[in-house]
Amino acid sequence: MRNFQLELAHGLCVGVRIPQGGPLETWVDWLHVKEQKFAATLPLPRRATWVAGRAALRQALNRVGVRCGPVLVTDRGAPLLPEGVAGSISHKNLLAVAIVAREPDARIGIDLEVLEPPREGIERKILTPEEMSKWRLLPEERRWNDTILRFSIKEAIYKAIDPFLRRIVDYKEVSVYPREDGSVRVSARLERHLEIEARWQFLEGYVITTSRAREPRPA
Repeated sequence: MRNFQLELAHGLCVGVRIPQGGPLETWVDWLHVKEQKFAATLPLPRRATWVAGRAALRQALNRVGVRCGPVLVTDRGAPLLPEGVAGSISHKNLLAVAIVAREPDARIGIDLEVLEPPREGIERKILTPEEMSKWRLLPEERRWNDTILRFSIKEAIYKAIDPFLRRIVDYKEVSVYPREDGSVRVSARLERHLEIEARWQFLEGYVITTSRAREPRPA
């Protein structure tokens, strides 16, 4: 897969291929010197994904006109971005993606998952009883894509809501119902009311999902 850029509902997404066993210099050059120093402390497998993710984030920031210093990590492990900017990173196997948007009060999340091979049994861990009832009605050949799609949507949502809740959210605290047009109906059972959106799309053997969360605005 080539490097790519997508204008998504929740922000600008940039994807870059992760170097496999080769030099990282191509992507390291995109990083701030403090990011480079942090990357040098990581084990090699983790270094490649971190560098590629930050390179994707840096390119996305540049393309929306945001110039900033080093983007390290918050105490929750998310990218530490300037005020008024929201962003998120995800990576799998050979690909890293980042999404960026100018958001004064909302937070966004992105998740990337590989469609194959199926992993049997994970649906029982991530699907609510209502989601499971709909899953059982599907033809067997569609069940895996439905499972991994819902899993990915929930992962993107959890990244978007984490700055508000600051805790691990169980998979069964949120139900998601993806529609054919890429939109998602979200039903959350959380201690704090948030406006939550999610979107999805398939892309060359992957699913990319994004989410935006904010506190309700006054009427």
